[in-house]
Amino acid sequence: MSGGGKKQTVGYKYYLGEHMALCHGPVDKLTRIQVDGRDLFVGESTGGRVSVSRPDLFGGESREGGVAGDIDIEMGGPAQGQNDYLAARLGANVPSFRGVVCAVLRQVYLGMNPYLKPWSFRLQRIHTRQDGQAQWYDQKAAIYSHHEVIPAGKHDWRVLTVPLGDTADYSSPGYDDSGWAAGPSPIGDKPWTGYNPGAPAYYGFDNNPATIVPQQRKVWMRSFIDVPRIPESGVVFEAFVDNGIEVWINGVKVVDDYGQYGHYFKTTIPPQHFVVGANHIAVAGRDDALGVRPDNWFYFDLRLRAADLDNWAMNPAHSVRECLTDPDWGLGFPAT
Repeated sequence: MSGGGKKQTVGYKYYLGEHMALCHGPVDKLTRIQVDGRDLFVGESTGGRVSVSRPDLFGGESREGGVAGDIDIEMGGPAQGQNDYLAARLGANVPSFRGVVCAVLRQVYLGMNPYLKPWSFRLQRIHTRQDGQAQWYDQKAAIYSHHEVIPAGKHDWRVLTVPLGDTADYSSPGYDDSGWAAGPSPIGDKPWTGYNPGAPAYYGFDNNPATIVPQQRKVWMRSFIDVPRIPESGVVFEAFVDNGIEVWINGVKVVDDYGQYGHYFKTTIPPQHFVVGANHIAVAGRDDALGVRPDNWFYFDLRLRAADLDNWAMNPAHSVRECLTDPDWGLGFPAT
């Protein structure tokens, strides 16, 4: 015999308002938030509210829930005002917390476990000094320090140039490309010189070398590239191409882009397309002779890198100078 029994509580959802002080401020930007070692936010925030929605971060409601809600990133600048969430709960005399980078959780959902998990934040400060001052000799302050997980330019690629109207598909990992030409990316008239983020044109790609072929052609490039670990936030694919580009990872098409003129293209390929170990990558670039490059050649260049390892570091000379001159945490020597 059954009747309208009482509802049974099987678990609770937990929410928290919290104020976390992270480091001296201000800084340039926030690039990552992790909870219990899992990515909650990967991107860029220069301050303000960050909305996160990962209710499945710890397995969803069948396990420990996840994290969702609004987080205020307070950079600690000299003109920073009170945080309205803190003021509403702590009163009108709450400080503005200038000079300190803070994160304010506005009653964020933290899952179904009453025990707090550890939070971590990745912050970058290169171009900003104390009280928000501009960095000394700023054009030399940043050094690119990413660690390539997929260094496309250091691998040999099999290369085939075909007429633009050729519709054959050479993307299969099992295709025999042993008869194709071979060389590092980009396939040009000079060796690979490495990624140059300071180049004024082509978004950091060197103009020369490049993959140079006659116009109205299609270039196929194939290679196996070893991935020692799979970045949780995916792999960034970047290209400068005139006009179209297609990319296959392990036989699955993950990029299909076209532009009337030479253009920069960037996307993040989700991690599920990769495996630890050898991954087959096939790239097809096409030129329609519609570009504006004066030399009337097809320009094609590419790079791949881990999305979660895209970091810049401060020039050591700038770090030493700040240790000597910073009035708050350094020795406070005059800049002269």
